[in-house]
Amino acid sequence: MATHSPASVVPRTGFRRSGAPARWLVPVLVVSGWVALALAQDRLPAAPNVEVEEDVYTYVDAQNGAGPMWCYGSTCLVRLGEQVFASGLETVPGARPLNNCRWVLFERKEDGWRRMRAELFSLTREPSPVAGFGAGDSGRVFLSAHPTLQPDQEAGGPGPKSSNSRLRTWRGHGGCTRLTGAGPN
Repeated sequence: MATHSPASVVPRTGFRRSGAPARWLVPVLVVSGWVALALAQDRLPAAPNVEVEEDVYTYVDAQNGAGPMWCYGSTCLVRLGEQVFASGLETVPGARPLNNCRWVLFERKEDGWRRMRAELFSLTREPSPVAGFGAGDSGRVFLSAHPTLQPDQEAGGPGPKSSNSRLRTWRGHGGCTRLTGAGPN
């Protein structure tokens, strides 16, 4: 019976005792990657196709530092089947900055964009992102509005605690507080 010392045994895993991969492994992986990319070219998603370029609405500068593209990281356009919606920002005449705007919701119809809804009472500073869930007539559009707590304030920041808001304190988080619109509770 032959005995082998541990140093002379090489496992059949494709790796040498030094831990480096066999010389054939890297070229095989590179060639496999090239083949996979060549086959995937036909399956890659299509490039964007611009169907129409048009104005949705015009904007009057609110002099508050924000504008229609202030929330460019959020969605201001949403499609539900054949319906297309856009949120907008409208400067309220006579209202003082910073919170001197209101959100507006537009829908694309056959004859162009139509203003569907707008905030009537609460003012804001920034555009309101939209999201769509579902499809077609059964879909829903959600608009994320963030009205000011003090409509007549001239400077930014939260206003005083109002009767329909409550101040929550989370214990154990360094005294972190959050002012939330709690409704009539």
